[in-house]
Amino acid sequence: MTKFAGLARLLGGRRRALVLSIFALVLVGVGAGSVLAGGAPRGVALKIDGPVARAPHALGGERVYVGHSVKNDRSVPLRSQPRQAYTGAPEMEASPNPRPVSRHVDAIDTVKQTRQFAARMPSPSSSFDGIPFPGVSCSCAPPDTDGEVGATQYVQIVNEGLQVFDKSTKASVLGPVGISTLWNGFGGVCQSAGDGDPVVLYDQLANRWVVTQFAGSSVPTDECIAVSTSSDATGSWNRYDFHLGSDFFDYPKLGVWPDAYYMTMNVFNSAGTSFLGPQPFAFNRAAMLAGSPATFVTTRDASVFSPSNDALLPADLD
Repeated sequence: MTKFAGLARLLGGRRRALVLSIFALVLVGVGAGSVLAGGAPRGVALKIDGPVARAPHALGGERVYVGHSVKNDRSVPLRSQPRQAYTGAPEMEASPNPRPVSRHVDAIDTVKQTRQFAARMPSPSSSFDGIPFPGVSCSCAPPDTDGEVGATQYVQIVNEGLQVFDKSTKASVLGPVGISTLWNGFGGVCQSAGDGDPVVLYDQLANRWVVTQFAGSSVPTDECIAVSTSSDATGSWNRYDFHLGSDFFDYPKLGVWPDAYYMTMNVFNSAGTSFLGPQPFAFNRAAMLAGSPATFVTTRDASVFSPSNDALLPADLD
């Protein structure tokens, strides 16, 4: 199981598929550690429409490409940013992109339970309302609701809103506001053309927040990633725009890992009419925690980046 291609291909049920994808991405991280620490390898260049290798750097025999942040900066505290008002908008349905190919075949469940067992799940320690429909400037269907628990706060994110709660009192300490509030003053598509599919994570190793959404002037070509400078989500953030290419980069899913922030995408052609395959990415976590210009590594090796492959999911350290 040392070959990335064999691990990246998702086989069978969801649980085994997730385990295989976790190990696949971990292998990429292990091999890419020196690249993440040292920047682009020799012979690799980045064009405006995405990473293009003159002489692909070999990690375990795979073709690995290196990209660089288009722009990065450090924001003023989020609590001080001009806020996008909490307003509704006409309902916007999900993009009618073609579904990725799936090799799932219906079969009889051989481990189906035949009797009901007593409940063992404990009651929630707290329960409170989050961002309600119709959301923040986007009555999006689906809303892509996501949330994460930090040291003292709970952060919820939806298309296209963000809210910060005090974990003890359950009171809102910021928001709901538009995700674009986080990108005020940054410029480019991250500020003006955020398209949603947001993710919020808490990096428990560094006590930092990670907030992302994709963006693009016509189709999502960029991933906008912000990493907080402390455990307070209302404080300042290190902000990054990563241009991934000219294709339609959809369904970003991210995970925290010690050596990198990992991301997977479902990639379509720019018209959104043809599924090209899943694509894994590893972002330079150390640089992003420090607020320095950052790189990412990715591969479009045919054994991974293929329309016959199912989607990947990254591991997330909790």
